Amino acid sequence: MLYLAALGLGVIASLFALWPLLSRRRTTVEHDQFMRDLYRDRVDELEHEPHDPEVRRVMQDELGAVLLVESELVSHRDQDSVSGQDGASRQDGASSTHPREPAKALMFAIAFATLVMGYAVYWTSADVGQLDVVGAEDIMMMSPDTHRALIENWSQRLAQRVQDEPDDAKSWYLLGHTYLKLGGYQQAAQAFASTHHLVEQDLTVQVYWLQARYLAAQGQMDDVSVKLAQEILAEDPSNSGVLEILAFDASAQGASAEAIGYLNRAMQGSRDLSRQAALAAALRQAREFLDPAPRGVEVEVTANHPLPNTATIFVIVRPLGGGMPYAVVRRPALMVPFTVTMDDLVSMSGERNLSSADEFEVVVRLSRSGTAMAESDDWQWLSEPMKLAPTGSLSVTAGLAPPVPAMERPPVPGR
Repeated sequence: MLYLAALGLGVIASLFALWPLLSRRRTTVEHDQFMRDLYRDRVDELEHEPHDPEVRRVMQDELGAVLLVESELVSHRDQDSVSGQDGASRQDGASSTHPREPAKALMFAIAFATLVMGYAVYWTSADVGQLDVVGAEDIMMMSPDTHRALIENWSQRLAQRVQDEPDDAKSWYLLGHTYLKLGGYQQAAQAFASTHHLVEQDLTVQVYWLQARYLAAQGQMDDVSVKLAQEILAEDPSNSGVLEILAFDASAQGASAEAIGYLNRAMQGSRDLSRQAALAAALRQAREFLDPAPRGVEVEVTANHPLPNTATIFVIVRPLGGGMPYAVVRRPALMVPFTVTMDDLVSMSGERNLSSADEFEVVVRLSRSGTAMAESDDWQWLSEPMKLAPTGSLSVTAGLAPPVPAMERPPVPGR
C-alpha cells in the first residue's frame, strides 16, 4: 500500500505541474472564440437595424478593429509569459493582464512539495528490501539434489535480508530451511531459534528447531532439546516427528522399553505408510533387546477377503464385554498381514496396565472411516476370554472378514 501511496502522490504532483499550462491554453482558446462569436452576433444585429448603409459599414469596420486589437493583446500576453519578460509589464501597470502568474507559481510549488513528500513516504516507510525475497517460499518445494544452486542463492539473499531486518521472522524461518536442505544444521538451528524468539508458541517452528538441533548434535539430545520436545508434545501428543526423535534417543541410550512406547505412539500419529512400515521394523528390533520381555499377547492379523486400501485396523485389548481398553494399537489396512505385541509397553496409561487384568478379550476391528468409534459397516474379530501366561506372550490369529447380514446368519442351535 505504501508503494501505491507514493505513486499516487507523484501523479498528483504531475497534475499540479501540468494544470497551469493546460488551464492557460484553454483560457486563451476560449477567450478568442468568445470574441469571434461576439463579433458575428453584433454584425448580424447591425444587418437588421435601421441604419444608413454607410453608417452600418463604419460600425462593422470599428467592430473588426476592436476584434483585431483584442487578438493582438492576447497574443502579446502569451509571448510575454513564455519569454519571462513580465517584470517590465508589471511595472507599467500591466499586472492586470497576468492574473494567473502567482497562481501558477503556487501550483508549481505545491507540485514540487507533493513529489518530495511522495519520495519521503516511500523511502522512510516502505520495506524496499522485501522485494529481494519475494518468492522465497518456493524453496520449501525444492530438492537439494536438483536445485542446489538456486537454494544457495536464496540462502545468501535471505541471510542479507535478516542482517538488514533482524525482526523479519518469515525470512529467518525460510533461511533455516535453506540451511537444512544444504546440510548446515548448526546454522539452521540458529535460524529457527531466532524465528522462535520472534514468534513463540509456533509448533511448526519448534519442530524444525528440534530437528535441526538433533541433527547438529549428531543424534544427541541435550537438556534444551529435551525440554523443547516436551513442550511440543504437551501441545501435540501425537507428533510423530518428535516421537521418533525421542524413540531413537532412548534406543541409543539403551532404554528399549521407553523407545518402544515412543515408536508405538509415533506409528499411530503418522499417516505415511512407508514411514509406518519403517517404524514397525524399528519397533520389532527394539523388542529384541528386552530382557526379560513383559507378559503380553501377540496378535497376528490376517484377512480372509480383500481389504479397502484406505481402511484402518484397530487392535484392542479390553475387559470382557467392553469398557476402557488396556491397550490399543492402530495400523493401516495396507500392512495386513502383520503381528503386534500387546503388553504394558503399549498400554493406554501407566495406571491401567494389561498385566493387572485378570481376564481380557482381544478385538480386531477394521474401520473404513478411520475413527475409533465403532460403526455398522466395520469388520470385527473377537477372541475368547483370555488370561496372561506367567511368563512370555500368548499368541492368537485374528482373521478379518466382512460382517454377515442378519438374514444370512446360520441359526443358533437350541433357539
